[in-house]
Amino acid sequence: MISIVIPTFNEVKNIIPLLKKLISLINEYEYEIIVVDDDSPDGTSEEINKFIQNRQKIKLITRIGRSGLSSAIKEGLMFAKGKYLLV
Repeated sequence: MISIVIPTFNEVKNIIPLLKKLISLINEYEYEIIVVDDDSPDGTSEEINKFIQNRQKIKLITRIGRSGLSSAIKEGLMFAKGKYLLV
């Protein structure tokens, strides 16, 4: 399985197109996508939650009170279950 970690902050306009494109590219593989959002004030987490309602291969971690690119990546990688990890 491939685990893909996507750290986000204020990406409400970009995240859904990115997820759709990514899914179209890897749909034939066993995968999980882990989005780690640093409590974006623009509604990124809310948009992701709407998008993933019936998609069990996509998971969201919303970090409240914690922020930073490297720590978001680390947290996503710790949550990942795949043999192959991609950021």
